[in-house]
Amino acid sequence: MTRDHEFHVTVAALDNTSTLVSVCGDVDIATSPTLRRLLAATACRKREVADAHIVIELSRVTLLDASGISVLMETARTADRHGHTLVLRDPSPSCMRVLEITRLVSFFHIDAAAPFERTLQPMPA
Repeated sequence: MTRDHEFHVTVAALDNTSTLVSVCGDVDIATSPTLRRLLAATACRKREVADAHIVIELSRVTLLDASGISVLMETARTADRHGHTLVLRDPSPSCMRVLEITRLVSFFHIDAAAPFERTLQPMPA
């Protein structure tokens, strides 16, 4: 595995209602359980907050397979159930292509604007 594909995730509060989850590397069958746990924990912390936003920054994701899509869909449904918004921020070209092929572009809120600051430190996977 090359350094470009090493998986890591950072989680940071943007404000009282918004959390940024920045994902880097391959999101596949080997790494998606870690992402699922982190996103579930994030959603649980936001359960008490009205109109919370979970922003998943995907610009540095090198691969997104079916298990990764499943995690994103599950998180979007959970967020919706609690009245929260899940936003996919700046998906990489490979992520966007997978979302287009699977016809899931309209399922997610996608913000392809400039990515957030990349000054966050990686959280161990």
